[in-house]
Amino acid sequence: MVLLVSSIVLARILKVEDFGYLLTLNIIFSFINLFSISGYEFYFIQNRSHEGADELKLLRQVFNLRVLQSTLLFLATNAIGLYIFIYSDKMLAVLLFITSFLFLIGLISKPEETFLSKALDYRTISLSGFARDLTGSISKIAFALLGAGPLTFSLGNVIGNLSFSSIIKFRHNLKLLQKTEIRDSVDAYSTIRKFGFHLFLNTAGGFFTKQVDKIFIASYFSKTEQGIYQFSNNYAGYAFNALIAPQSSMVLSLMAKNKDNQNYLLRLFKHYGIISGLVIAPLVIWVFTMASEIIPLVFGDKWIGAINLFRVFIIYYFIKILLYPTNGILTSFGRPDLKAKVTLYSFAVIVPILGFISYAEFDIIYYGLVFITIASLSDAVCMVLGFRFMGTSVVQFLKERIRIILPFLLLIPLFLWIQQMDLSYLTVLILSFVGTILAIYGMVNLRSEAFLESLSTFIKNDRLLNIVSKFLIKNYF
Repeated sequence: MVLLVSSIVLARILKVEDFGYLLTLNIIFSFINLFSISGYEFYFIQNRSHEGADELKLLRQVFNLRVLQSTLLFLATNAIGLYIFIYSDKMLAVLLFITSFLFLIGLISKPEETFLSKALDYRTISLSGFARDLTGSISKIAFALLGAGPLTFSLGNVIGNLSFSSIIKFRHNLKLLQKTEIRDSVDAYSTIRKFGFHLFLNTAGGFFTKQVDKIFIASYFSKTEQGIYQFSNNYAGYAFNALIAPQSSMVLSLMAKNKDNQNYLLRLFKHYGIISGLVIAPLVIWVFTMASEIIPLVFGDKWIGAINLFRVFIIYYFIKILLYPTNGILTSFGRPDLKAKVTLYSFAVIVPILGFISYAEFDIIYYGLVFITIASLSDAVCMVLGFRFMGTSVVQFLKERIRIILPFLLLIPLFLWIQQMDLSYLTVLILSFVGTILAIYGMVNLRSEAFLESLSTFIKNDRLLNIVSKFLIKNYF
């Protein structure tokens, strides 16, 4: 909710061009940050052969590699920023200078965060994540009101991430720096780097596949059109990025820990399917259908030109919700190399297609259509390969997911009919939203037992889970 409110406020205060700067910044920094996603920490999380002192030694080795890598990336980011400052865009350079500190800030609590993830202790991580969202959002709004323009995003991210790392470090200080030994096993470092390299290839392929559309956009379109593209992608993915993506670290840890337990993995998929399918997916369907009413009302008339592109990206994130969390199977089974091959093949396909539509001067919406098509196919292939490793049926999984979501798709013709009525847009929104809530209520009622059981996947605090369950049973079931 904090992120949603701040996003709406920022979209109203900032200019469309400011979001264009955000798109360019994301392209450059995401590319640099790509080299930090090396899999070192995940090697520690999925490793079960070290215990006690040996486990801390392994974590220390992982952290040593992380310190070296983050320091080099901090310097590289500033070097690129300096080049851009001298020869190109001074504002973009300043954005990079500020954002580069994220590499150093991340080091503050990286060992503690990794250790807690392996222990499946996400209470502190969740609390810190909320603090990051709150402080980051308040900071961004303050900077936007002060007229910081595109600097708003970088400054807010630095403050938010600093609060995240500080809280984790304060609550769980492992003091690894005091125990660091330079003369650790060379073989151990080699093993960690080898695992990380395969995960890096996977991430690299994913980056180029998912960012190449933005690279073309930044090359061929104005800052205003770049802003519309960035806005559409960001806000269409809000439900997935705010409600589901934060679960990814926990889910990968659970899958890696239980990779030999097929029944557990299937139950995990089932629980996520029920929660996301009965609650999140219907709301996404409502936003998709009512985008022409929601966007001008919530974000302002300056974003009306983003409506169609916004709907294109919603389709992509709806598919991601439908397939989640199957995108992590290959990584959890220690085969990021296969995922890397799929994403690299996807990149090889998407580049010539985007090159052609750029040469032919197609409308910006076609870039979005190409992106969601290739990215969705890539996710689907990884899912199929993952289910082969599990030795279970991907068809059965899809049948169960579609069975959950299908009734809500019937809302679309209902909403379209309401839109054709001679009513104010506010009345249309209220009627359609009430219809969505009633549909959710009805379907949750039909699957109340499974829904309550699945809540435990999302709510890890036993006391809170108890309160929510009792409330639902008393008032709804």
